[in-house]
Amino acid sequence: MKVEARNLDIGYGPLKLFSGINLSFKSGEMVSVLGPNGIGKTTFLRTLLGLQEPLTGEVRINGENIYNIKCDRRDRIFSYVPQNTNLSFPFPVIDVVLMGRSPWIPSSSEPGKKDRRIAMETLEMLSMGHLAKKDFLKLSGGEKRLVLIAKAICCRPKFLVLDEPASGLDFLNESNVLNELKNISGHGVGVVMTLRHPNHVFYLGGKTLLMGRDNSIKEGTPYEVLSEEAIRNLFGIQGRTSFSGSTDKIRAFAMPLAGKPA
Repeated sequence: MKVEARNLDIGYGPLKLFSGINLSFKSGEMVSVLGPNGIGKTTFLRTLLGLQEPLTGEVRINGENIYNIKCDRRDRIFSYVPQNTNLSFPFPVIDVVLMGRSPWIPSSSEPGKKDRRIAMETLEMLSMGHLAKKDFLKLSGGEKRLVLIAKAICCRPKFLVLDEPASGLDFLNESNVLNELKNISGHGVGVVMTLRHPNHVFYLGGKTLLMGRDNSIKEGTPYEVLSEEAIRNLFGIQGRTSFSGSTDKIRAFAMPLAGKPA
């Protein structure tokens, strides 16, 4: 399955944030959207999902305009993990994950054996089966984030869309979340996410959409778009990009340096 953003202008009312966004990706691909806080990354995701209309341009799924696709079918294609959750009731983890099956369950029905099996298999896949009966509200921040990702995966979508999935996590949970997203992409699910840190983009690989402070858009591999100059312009700090490893498996790290940019 293929998603295309064609000549997309995004924003709110008269406020245009970015214009002329062109991006295409398929199931199984990894796409990282990088930019500083408040630049418009979430607005782009919401437009891509059909939750917000573009100012101009269109989003197409296998050539079909997203607004011509019924909501229940769209919800089976995309699963969305926002930055924050509104869950405030002490649901068991397994019940939270089961909520991801809602696009496949008629409104007058309850989850069946198949739905519960899929939910448990998803938790096991993410090494969280032992949390199935635990109160969601009593989990750590990293565990909650992984449960919400499990909820989204439980839908069995073609594309998993996440808004800053590593935000606010400690180093261990950050690594766990990014590793699981790489694994999910390796199993044929398209993964599109917004990120704040260049190192995460280098680690994940795939395609990168760089949203600049000057309302510019750059698209390419991390090594093509994330130069030291780009990092300086993006975040306002001096940085150094260091590459290591063989030519077939390069790793890069963006390291902030002392002092203001020249």
